[in-house]
Amino acid sequence: MPPQAGGRLLSRLWLFCGNSSRPCAKRICLAVLPFPLLTMRPYPAALGLSLIGLSLFLTNPSIADTTSGQIDFIPEGRFESGLGKGEAPLGWFIDPPQWKNSPRLSVNLLTETADPSAPEAKPNSFVRLGNTGMPDEEGIFCLFLTKSLPKPTPNRLLIGWRVRAQIEATSRVQGWSGVQLTIRFIDAKGNVLSERREMFRLVRSTNDRWLERETTVDVPAGTTDIELLPGLYLVKGSVDFDDITVTPLTD
Repeated sequence: MPPQAGGRLLSRLWLFCGNSSRPCAKRICLAVLPFPLLTMRPYPAALGLSLIGLSLFLTNPSIADTTSGQIDFIPEGRFESGLGKGEAPLGWFIDPPQWKNSPRLSVNLLTETADPSAPEAKPNSFVRLGNTGMPDEEGIFCLFLTKSLPKPTPNRLLIGWRVRAQIEATSRVQGWSGVQLTIRFIDAKGNVLSERREMFRLVRSTNDRWLERETTVDVPAGTTDIELLPGLYLVKGSVDFDDITVTPLTD
């Protein structure tokens, strides 16, 4: 490749990065472009590596986010990998394990397209938990996931989710009932260091609308793993979960 052609290609890549609305655009430029710019000579292999790197950055948001140190390490929270053991979404478990013994409880992995008329619209997967029994009859019905924290251990976690609920009734006995998420912090010996409940708690239906929520939690010293339990906490009705994310934050 002549040096002039390489220069024109680099200019176009730089223009793409500068005008792109993607949050990782400038990091792409810094990480990918310097290979040929070091000499401005025709090094096809180096330029090829640069283009491969560009492709990886554009198609894998997790890779693109590594430079900022903020990576969602719960890919299972997007529910795009189908079902695993016990008819739970892949990577998750269902609590209680004997949920199939009750005809009132259900778990379904569903898909929908936000705007079917949009060009190149792709279906999105989500999980739905349902309970047709009275709130206090079935108890807590939730998904369960254990995940190791990345190293170095973060000081805080940014937790987010999308949720849509059809709530018919909550418990008349337990005031904390509702659609919610519990997070537990576990040490290397399996001990629960602390537990935070009632996160993103809902007690009313969302009228077929998806709600998006985020919150930040502190990580206790000695934590090696976390447990996530999103579900119906003494609720009659159904709830849809999607995009459950956990992003490490380090001061």
